Amino acid sequence: MSQAKPISASKALAKGLCPRCRQEKIFSSFVRMNKACSQCGTVYEREMGYYLMAVTIAYAMEVILLAPLLLYLFFSSLSVIQFAAITIVGVIVVAPFAFRWSRILWLHIDQFIHPREEKELPLPPRVDELDFTLDK
Repeated sequence: MSQAKPISASKALAKGLCPRCRQEKIFSSFVRMNKACSQCGTVYEREMGYYLMAVTIAYAMEVILLAPLLLYLFFSSLSVIQFAAITIVGVIVVAPFAFRWSRILWLHIDQFIHPREEKELPLPPRVDELDFTLDK
């Protein structure tokens, strides 16, 4: 039996797969992201504030995708209300896609620039994950 051919980085990026093992999807649903890869154990959020660059990428994606629409609308004979309504709908439609793909793209860029070690320590628990109940 021959072994399965490894997936290229570009295919893994296009399919939204783990940047390290390229076997499992990064997102469990359209906007819900897994905390770690169940195949290789890669923790996706390396440190607090890790996704700030992904926010910048998402903003750039939104500008690139919405700029042609906004230019067309600007030079058309629409009222301010119509212009604002169409712009808001455009942002609402584009934002979830930009959120998802900017995170996937950032994870792959970061894996290329700074490959993960075999055993990276997971993050300490977030404040919202801590149990603050008082046991008496």
